[in-house]
Amino acid sequence: MATHLYQWGIIHDPQTNKRIKCNVPMRMAAAQRTDGSYVQVTCGTNFTVVLDSKHRVLIIGDEPKGGRLGLGDEKTIAPSLTPIKGRLPPVGYIASGPSTTILLTVDRRELWGFGKGIDSVAQCILAGDELITHCTCGESSIIVVLAGRLIKERRFNRDGFTTDWLTVHQLSDSNDSIRQI
Repeated sequence: MATHLYQWGIIHDPQTNKRIKCNVPMRMAAAQRTDGSYVQVTCGTNFTVVLDSKHRVLIIGDEPKGGRLGLGDEKTIAPSLTPIKGRLPPVGYIASGPSTTILLTVDRRELWGFGKGIDSVAQCILAGDELITHCTCGESSIIVVLAGRLIKERRFNRDGFTTDWLTVHQLSDSNDSIRQI
């Protein structure tokens, strides 16, 4: 597990408080000590989301449009690794699209999210008795696999997400399972 994170490309420079192009890896600063190591990293448009070993979610970025930074509004930027706003259960997996992030709980029974079409604070977007065996977030949809056999999708429209989860596919053979999506 990593204890330091580096970023490059178009990043927020905390010294100048502006967006800059960084051609070599630069160490990310943490807004506060996390007392944990980093286990997963995912990126969207002008933001990076990090999951630490204590199952907490941190974010760094300077594009708050649509609440994609999970900091409670469309104005606050995160010039250093900052915990997202809100109370949520321990998270075991994260995924980001360009402007939306999803968070799968450790027990794999709840999917939380924030950003475009959801809200600027993380909230539960799917909960049930079936295990969420995989999930991913893209530019225009969120896809989940339930119990290794059922693929569901929630799509974006102009105003955000559609309200319903659509069944995309279900395996008919009980010996088959979806391993990855």
